Amino acid sequence: MGSTIAALFFDPLYDVVAVSHVGDTRVFRVRGMRIEQLTEDHTVVQDLVNQGRMTDEDARTSPLRHRITQAVGTADCVAPSLGLEVPRAGDVFVLTSDGVHDPVAPTEIAEVVRDARGDLELVCLRLIDLANLRGGRDNSTVLVVRCDEPRSG
Repeated sequence: MGSTIAALFFDPLYDVVAVSHVGDTRVFRVRGMRIEQLTEDHTVVQDLVNQGRMTDEDARTSPLRHRITQAVGTADCVAPSLGLEVPRAGDVFVLTSDGVHDPVAPTEIAEVVRDARGDLELVCLRLIDLANLRGGRDNSTVLVVRCDEPRSG
């Protein structure tokens, strides 16, 4: 057994957010009316999509969608994906396990964020409730972070 992980590091000196992950835990950013997935799953299915051998639509229902290609604890080392983002005031970062992002579409995640009107705990509770209402077939984990004011160095 291995674990997936997603992490954010806010660097106020350079006004950037480092986004890192291993496995199929995802990081989304809600900015205004848009949601963007900032991570790409480390799964067999994502590899097939990247190779053009499977469509995104087929990937959502593939029995292989949970077969991860990287996890913490399954090998001596892993190569996490890393990226840098420039935060803006009002950005909301949502980290989710597959127990949440499988049954809840990104557009629904963004809608929950907007409807909660800044109540980050409510976002977490509503997303987990929504995932559970749709079957709760896996562990459901959500972390939500809002960028109120980017700091200048």
